Amino acid sequence: MNSITINNNSIERKLYNNQPVVTFKDIDLVHERVSGTARRNFYKNQKHFIENEDYYLVTVENAKCTNFVHSNLPPKGQYLFTESGYLMLVKSFTDDLAWEVQRQLVNSYFRLKEETYEQLEIEPHKLEKKTYKGKPVMTVRDIVYLTGQTRDSLNWAIKRDGLGLLLQGRSLEDFREENSFVLGATRRLNILFNEDVYRLTKNQNIPGEKRIRINEYFNNSSIPREEKSIKVKDVEILQKVENLNALYFLIQRFGIDEKMKGDITEIISEKYVELGFLDHKCRDLRVHTLEGWNLGCKFQNYKMMIINN
Repeated sequence: MNSITINNNSIERKLYNNQPVVTFKDIDLVHERVSGTARRNFYKNQKHFIENEDYYLVTVENAKCTNFVHSNLPPKGQYLFTESGYLMLVKSFTDDLAWEVQRQLVNSYFRLKEETYEQLEIEPHKLEKKTYKGKPVMTVRDIVYLTGQTRDSLNWAIKRDGLGLLLQGRSLEDFREENSFVLGATRRLNILFNEDVYRLTKNQNIPGEKRIRINEYFNNSSIPREEKSIKVKDVEILQKVENLNALYFLIQRFGIDEKMKGDITEIISEKYVELGFLDHKCRDLRVHTLEGWNLGCKFQNYKMMIINN
């Protein structure tokens, strides 16, 4: 592999799963941090990182199945970070040097053209219509294919703006049953509805000609189109959800113990279930939980549907 110089420090270009990646050692080196700083930041915030999107854990066994070459892999494996994982990991680095290093690493390392890396030929992506609970959706890979944007930059924007729906467990199984051609061993998958993709492409300044194909995808007559007429009931539901959101926000500010907060949250969640915004009741709806994340996404999607109509 070739090397590249960032902040007068040389690191090797690495590619895993057809993506440029960096290690803990690379990050500490180019940011001139004490060895172990990046590792400590990761372990402290690991719950916010998504495996196989923000990072990969490479072991001797799974390295044999890829074109990744790295000698002396640690017994417990090697963590490799994608562009989105790297940017999340260095959020706490806010000095002037950190900002300059981030710019250099993103522009000169993560976004180099693919031909500068040694990589295997992969099968071209095939765009196929997908639905979730009868509504048309796209995956990040679909948007990469249609727009030419990098997957990491799109994932970062999706997390930043709270777009889409994160599927895992039963919801992911339901998605695969509804779309039998979708394969893969991923344990989590971000899907985006029409409103999500519209906001994403607008925020990312995607040219109009590329957005035409996206519009064709969602407006295809072979996919059931979402009802466009605004009903009084829709607005009433939105108001009820907004009231529940406000109530939950107040509960988090009260000086009560965690058990009581959980009890009240469970009662509130039952109302969300009745309104169709949650699949089951729960005791924690903070944004870092799967239920809290999906609730926020569903609320924004519902609100955008009413606004756009």
